[in-house]
Amino acid sequence: MIEPVVRVLLIEDNPGDARIIKEALAESTATRFQIEVVQTLADGLVRLAEQDVDAALIDLSLPDSVGLETFHRARAGAEGIPIIVLTGLDDDTVASAAVNAGAQDFISKNRVQPDSLARAIRYAIERERMLQQVRQMAVLDALTGLNNRRGFVLVCQHLCQLANRNGRRLGLLFLDLDGLKQINDGYGHGEGDRALVDMAKILERTFRKADVLGRLGGDEFVVLLAEGSTDGAGRALDRLRANVDAFNQEAARRYRLSVSVGLSWYDPATPAPVDALIEQADRAMYVEKLAKKKAA
Repeated sequence: MIEPVVRVLLIEDNPGDARIIKEALAESTATRFQIEVVQTLADGLVRLAEQDVDAALIDLSLPDSVGLETFHRARAGAEGIPIIVLTGLDDDTVASAAVNAGAQDFISKNRVQPDSLARAIRYAIERERMLQQVRQMAVLDALTGLNNRRGFVLVCQHLCQLANRNGRRLGLLFLDLDGLKQINDGYGHGEGDRALVDMAKILERTFRKADVLGRLGGDEFVVLLAEGSTDGAGRALDRLRANVDAFNQEAARRYRLSVSVGLSWYDPATPAPVDALIEQADRAMYVEKLAKKKAA
């Protein structure tokens, strides 16, 4: 089996040091490397933004940036790309600080060895991949793939800040999947999980990409509406109910999906925390659920 080529961006302004790095990686027998060299941080940031390299080796002393600031600027433009710091400093103090700030590793250019350099790059890529998986797990619901509560709140906080600057309202829907306990009791928890996944897919079909979807846990879902008008919220709810009805007709489950919904508003004139908006919408949802039970 042919090993894939590892694409490495080397940001190094010293031609001699760049040659040493390239020759060391060319001697690697376990991994094939494709090296691209740029001499300034500005050029490196352009390449990192294109997201088509697997790892970056960065000298901390460049014509347009020196020291720990070099790493911070590179890291900000290299989401998901592992960075290994190269240093010529004997005490490696600045490089150690870069590792503490998020660099995957550091290597002294005075002590470059082919095997150790290649191994450091491979390990850095694997560690970064694992970190990305952990970060994703921290903000996504494992069952449905929607934002979990933490992920939903983080995104909503950012959108509320934008709403403050734009002076626009945001609507928040709190949705409760009716009868989940009965589905679990009657058909098993596996079928209950299936109903939750079905509901998540209905939400994804109903709402726009600009809207933020989340599952808080259990039978509770939330949606932040990017369009902050009463009419827009009403149209969204009409689409939701139509899509739920269509699913029930087409899926032929042994039960019917039903959802109760509450709505709250974020108003830049009287800003409120996201958790408070969720609580307001939750109370409104409970009113609708009670009305359904009385009408049944």
